[in-house]
Amino acid sequence: MDIQRVGMFLRTVLGPAKKAEDKQPSPKDAGGGDQVQISADARKARAVQEFTDMVQTAKSLDSTDSERVEQARARVASGEYLKEEVSREVASKVLEDLV
Repeated sequence: MDIQRVGMFLRTVLGPAKKAEDKQPSPKDAGGGDQVQISADARKARAVQEFTDMVQTAKSLDSTDSERVEQARARVASGEYLKEEVSREVASKVLEDLV
């Protein structure tokens, strides 16, 4: 799960501290163009939806990882990792991850 998105979610739901410089410029200050204002409730609803999507994604990743773990356990139980070439490849990958 992306920690920055969780932080954004919390800031959106809880609301950032208001500062004078956070005030949005009026349309005449912004060059006279059109302006859209999104309500706090709409921002919160969007943040809740994004958080729900992240939770669903995390849940789907967990099931995929569980399947891979079970496959690896089956290979270990069958003795597949006792072969010298497999042991060398696994050791090589571990060293790559450490560097």
